[in-house]
Amino acid sequence: MESEDTSVIVIPGTAQKEVDSGDELKKLNLEMIDPEPNSKEVLSGIPEGSYKVVSFAIDLTGKRSQDEICQIGAFTHSKMGFAQYIMPFRDVSFGAMRSHGVKVFVTFGKYRVLRNIRNMKILKTKSCYSTLNEFLDWLKEVKGSSNGIILAYHNHTSINVPFFLNKAVEEYKMTTEFSEVVKGIVNYCKLIRGGDEQDETKDRPSSLRALIRKELDYDADKLNGMLQSAKYRAKLTSELYAKLLKCEDGISLHHLKSIGKK
Repeated sequence: MESEDTSVIVIPGTAQKEVDSGDELKKLNLEMIDPEPNSKEVLSGIPEGSYKVVSFAIDLTGKRSQDEICQIGAFTHSKMGFAQYIMPFRDVSFGAMRSHGVKVFVTFGKYRVLRNIRNMKILKTKSCYSTLNEFLDWLKEVKGSSNGIILAYHNHTSINVPFFLNKAVEEYKMTTEFSEVVKGIVNYCKLIRGGDEQDETKDRPSSLRALIRKELDYDADKLNGMLQSAKYRAKLTSELYAKLLKCEDGISLHHLKSIGKK
């Protein structure tokens, strides 16, 4: 796949870096992951047509490049949504545990389970491979007769969300299948900010929590709990941008391209 094509799911330069020693492993952090692709450039590389925009979110075991996805959530105007916890090989870092409210426990000395740390309930998990296959099947159903899917997420931090999804897809050799369905991955937040830190839109609220509290009617305590989970972040993101863009029939490619102009 040509590196110039920024519209496809595989983003050049996001391959996981190899390390040979424990010292190097300790130094492997978010700074070694390439910055996420420019969302406006991704959109400009997508041919005109009929596309389904799916709002999605992921929970991670941490922020380092060797960390894994532990939940995928997705929501679109015409579907109920997709959500699945993944049993990671790595333990969930302390920071991720606080952010997502989950932790890996070992039961009977050998069985790893993912628990909700609020109520200690065991969460139903699947392998990353099974989850990606089910996610792909769901995306195919959403796609229908359209030209493809555009995955859109909201992230105002420096975490490169496409990197972690691409890494998992590449690891299980599912790149071809995904790229046939997913034609681009974009960040709503970067579109709002114009993709430029000096842009005049920089004064707009950028965190998902701030935007939701401003635009949607959610109780603050309830909202805090919902934002911990990728399942609900995806749903909230879809509701938020459907309102901001005034698109009752679903978000389109045209709507995405218009965000930065609003």
